[in-house]
Amino acid sequence: MEIQRKNILPIINKNVLLDIHYAYSSEKANLFYRGLFPAWYRNNKYYSIILYFVLLIRKFFSFSNLQFPNKNVPVLFLAYTNNQREAISLIKNKRNDSEIFGDDKFGDFTFPVYKSYILSLPYFNEILKIYKDSTNYLRLSMSFAFHEYWLTYGHFIMLVNFFKNSNVEIVVVANDQYLRTRLVPYVCDFIGIKSVYIQHASVSLDFPRLIFNYALLEGRDSLDKYLKIGKIDSEVFLLGSSKEPELNEMCTKGRVYNIGICFGLVDDVAKVETLIQEVLKSYDCSNIFLRPHPRESREAFLHGMLSKYNIGFSDSKNEPTSKFFKKVECIIASESNIHLEAVLQNIYSIYYQLTENDRQKYDAYGFLSAKLISDFTDINLLREILFKLKKEKPNVRNNARYYNDTIGTKFEGQSAVLYDEVISYIKTQNTDFIDKTFNVENINGVKVYSLG
Repeated sequence: MEIQRKNILPIINKNVLLDIHYAYSSEKANLFYRGLFPAWYRNNKYYSIILYFVLLIRKFFSFSNLQFPNKNVPVLFLAYTNNQREAISLIKNKRNDSEIFGDDKFGDFTFPVYKSYILSLPYFNEILKIYKDSTNYLRLSMSFAFHEYWLTYGHFIMLVNFFKNSNVEIVVVANDQYLRTRLVPYVCDFIGIKSVYIQHASVSLDFPRLIFNYALLEGRDSLDKYLKIGKIDSEVFLLGSSKEPELNEMCTKGRVYNIGICFGLVDDVAKVETLIQEVLKSYDCSNIFLRPHPRESREAFLHGMLSKYNIGFSDSKNEPTSKFFKKVECIIASESNIHLEAVLQNIYSIYYQLTENDRQKYDAYGFLSAKLISDFTDINLLREILFKLKKEKPNVRNNARYYNDTIGTKFEGQSAVLYDEVISYIKTQNTDFIDKTFNVENINGVKVYSLG
């Protein structure tokens, strides 16, 4: 179907536009009040319009270095962050019919995004009208990200053309909230191909509802949360974590020798330093590793901590989580999915609150209420657990059964095999592996495949 202005506007109406930009438009996600937008954004529509043209020029001149040779890509994976690439890499490595696309940092190839900017130019008045009619949080969102909302129409057209030219049959994304990934199910529906969502981190009740053809989730926790969020349009498979290590790679040490301190974008650096000082009372500096979030930009603080306390450093921009986990037997973090990833590696995980409640909900992922981990923010409790862990580290992996469907099954440590087989089923509709591997049940009108 050829895309024309008259048939794209009914597809991307205002409600769809806001859904595609859920991370920005949703007051439930609340990124702008929480300060979680990119550092170069400003609360100014005119600045955002200028930024649009700056990005158009940058994309035009940078694309030539990463052009994709013309060939078929039956299974196309998308990665726009390090966490997303980690979520898909093990699956991609099993397939010879796929490629990873994204930006110039995380994709092996990039889309011709400069075309998206050019193709969106005629739709300026559509976005301007929505902006003028917007109020409250949506108005704030569009002031910051007018350029992103404007890009939607052209990016839709570019993806439709690219998917058709490359004979794409399945598109797999590891994020369901931002333009470049949430637009995918709308594009796929338009041209009649399949969209697949996998997790790159745990699910929060602040997420949008599932609208992909297939959702490959990690376990019951994710399914239960999505059922609470709203109507699920997807067939759901529970497959464990796509980043799950093989059994022989999991931590087997009986005590804690090394500790990782992990902190995120909204964590208070003063609290991080206080935590470092406290851990140094129990462990030598050579046994402590500081690991910031991959998008952490407070470089002066990082350098200050490393030089002042002479502790180790794990660069999350370049060191995968799996390699970091080989260095430690315990981690300490605030609100972060790394707690679950650590427990899956049989690494003891300590919750220590580093974030003020106005910037981050307490127990955002529900790890504490589900008793996956415990809160040791109280200094006395922290000292007590660190003392115990120096003597003995308990096995904790089985605590994650609710979160990871492979634990206790013959596929434990082999989640990538399951993801690969399910994607092959989606591509070919051959049900042999599916029929002999999964139990199928209908939960609130959703077809759910689980290992039982």
